[in-house]
Amino acid sequence: MQPIIGITCDLDLGTGRETRTPGRRMHMLYDDYVEAIFCSGGLPVLLPSSRDEESRTAYVAALHGLVIPGSPADIDPACYGEEPHVRLGPVNLLRTECELRLARLALRHELPVFGICGGAQVLNVALGGSLYQDIPAQIPKAHKHSGASEPAHTVEIAPGTHLASIVGTHELRVNSLHHQAVKVPGQGLVVSASARDGVIEAVESPDRPFVIGVQWHPERLFTEDEAARRLFTAFVQAATARSTSGLR
Repeated sequence: MQPIIGITCDLDLGTGRETRTPGRRMHMLYDDYVEAIFCSGGLPVLLPSSRDEESRTAYVAALHGLVIPGSPADIDPACYGEEPHVRLGPVNLLRTECELRLARLALRHELPVFGICGGAQVLNVALGGSLYQDIPAQIPKAHKHSGASEPAHTVEIAPGTHLASIVGTHELRVNSLHHQAVKVPGQGLVVSASARDGVIEAVESPDRPFVIGVQWHPERLFTEDEAARRLFTAFVQAATARSTSGLR
């Protein structure tokens, strides 16, 4: 049985200068995420943003795993008790609210959760953690973390972590498309990878089969990079185990 993997979508609200669909809302998701799940043995299902709690509960009850992908929007810092920094980017309140609630529901139901880039930040905030709102402004000695869709810098993997056991190495070259990062890890999360400038690049829950957030984009590296394929394979395997356990 293929495990059913929910993937949240971006939501273009149809307003503002950056909209692609003036006057109309549109859900969107890059195909890389779908293909990575398909190729790893999962059955991807795209999840729309909704404020309806019953629908979110129904989705989680039907899923065996949850992917929270990257986002062009930042998380509203009110979600972690901070005022907006001058370098905060655009926020998407509906998508953020939906993803935070879905993440908490999925964790409560012990689903495997894979957060990617902005999704790692959602996972962290869902568990009570906080973020650097802008790396260049708030971490002065950090190297450039935005604008590199191909491998651009090295991350060091913490020994003994789930991430280390999955990728099978102590360091990786990763792509980097983020201007925010985890500041204080959420409850139950540990740091499993960091860049050499100290920026946190991955967090995980050591007490769960697969709850991992990575700051890079393994879905973009999937066809060429063994570590990226191992990450998706491990996630889908955890979801498969969930699907055969009978738990809901």
